Amino acid sequence: MSFQSFDFPPLHPSPGVVVAIQSLPCDTETTTIPEDTVNLLAINEESELWKLQLHSGQAEKLLSIQNIPDLNIKHPLQIVISPNGKYAAVSNQLGRYAALFDLYSREQLPIKLERDGYHSDKSVFPLAFTEIPQGRTLLIHGSEWNRLDITDILSGKNLSERPSPSFDQEAKEKHEHYLEYFHGQLHVSPDGKTVAETGWIWHPMAETRCWNIEEWLENNRWESEDGASLRCLWPSLLDWDVPMTWLDSNTLAVWGKVDEDMIDKEDEENEEVEMNAVVWFDVKSGKRLGRLLSVPTYTMTPYTSLFPYTQAQMVAANGQLFLWDNGIDFTVWNIETGHCETTKADFQPDLYHAPSGLFLVHDVEHDGQYTAWRYSQLPKSS
Repeated sequence: MSFQSFDFPPLHPSPGVVVAIQSLPCDTETTTIPEDTVNLLAINEESELWKLQLHSGQAEKLLSIQNIPDLNIKHPLQIVISPNGKYAAVSNQLGRYAALFDLYSREQLPIKLERDGYHSDKSVFPLAFTEIPQGRTLLIHGSEWNRLDITDILSGKNLSERPSPSFDQEAKEKHEHYLEYFHGQLHVSPDGKTVAETGWIWHPMAETRCWNIEEWLENNRWESEDGASLRCLWPSLLDWDVPMTWLDSNTLAVWGKVDEDMIDKEDEENEEVEMNAVVWFDVKSGKRLGRLLSVPTYTMTPYTSLFPYTQAQMVAANGQLFLWDNGIDFTVWNIETGHCETTKADFQPDLYHAPSGLFLVHDVEHDGQYTAWRYSQLPKSS
């Protein structure tokens, strides 16, 4: 196995100090995309959105993002982009407010994105795009700690309008559909039909869940609470907002740690439990399909004024899983065999750019230089 690296040309004009990046779809109407075409959407420390074309060295300021309440540019940011590249949603990862932007018209859209303040500083603001067959782009977003809504961007209409269930503290009675679950970072399947997350349940512990978006839109507005398609894939996890990736539109991989206090001792003695593992599931049946054992342990990043969060990342591509985190080595795993193929020490990419298959490193200390890395397997004869 080998890692090939190369540098991109300097960006002009300079976007300044970039604090967050996300992949943009390539601007092409042809079926062939140049192998090393890399477009990014970036936020700089001046709270500006920039389009970066790393392959050509061109940079372009799109707009300013000054209208997000309580936005702290020095805290971790979240950029979520629609599949067609037209829209972007931005928030602090552990924030209460977000904003939606049209990148083509270069304006902020008048759709309110706010969740209530109940422990909103302890999980990622839920944001995810999907597209339906009619060609409309929808945004799934948090509106309360235990509630998600789905909005049609073109009309601004809430397609999941429903009353908020209540909980009577004195009588200890729950309204039908009441959900004791804090929503977090959302992951939509490649076909746009399923959404998954690892949110948290008070005391707290975490649980990975998924449900069908079509059912949510067409049959049951309570689908995200207790619908027929809802699957609880991996309960009793120690952390939430953990790394997740789709192996295909029906298979979800989760990198998690099991809560020791919730383990059945008999299972532990029979070696049925792995404390730290990557596990993948069939999202339709909820069945566990496979797992990687002896994977590295991700870390929860302490921050002086923020709740600890994970910076670990996991990517699936070409039958392999790539795992990395600050402070641990970059590892490549063969999904079919379950074996670690290779390890690269002191390598923590800032972003995987799926259209080009490149891992990107942004060197802030050296004029914001971007380096690209590609992983390839050597011929078996080698």
